[in-house]
Amino acid sequence: MKFSELSTDRAADVLCEVSVYALNILTDDELRESLKAQIDAEKPQTAGERYAIGAQKIGQWIPLILKKHREDTLGILAAVNETTVEAVKKQSVLKTMWQIQEIVKDKDMQNFFKSCASEAKA
Repeated sequence: MKFSELSTDRAADVLCEVSVYALNILTDDELRESLKAQIDAEKPQTAGERYAIGAQKIGQWIPLILKKHREDTLGILAAVNETTVEAVKKQSVLKTMWQIQEIVKDKDMQNFFKSCASEAKA
């Protein structure tokens, strides 16, 4: 489900739930260094190019994220899709991967994660 499709009340609840999980992932030094190294290897010239490269490479980080932050990832999926972590664990892997891709492509959710990442650096 796209973030923009949620009611204001539900969106507030989702943001509260997701922020805890997102900070666990976004403050992981190993993930951040992996991301930075892969983006820097492409030699981007602008912030837009850095962002585009990051978006293209997200599939490469999913295994590492799922290995180190499985419960955080499942918590985010459950909150955004208005279900439980147990339900996410039981659904097909294809559905889970589709949900991850939808979150990654959701501009509103990207902006939220960017703001979390900015605060995590501060």
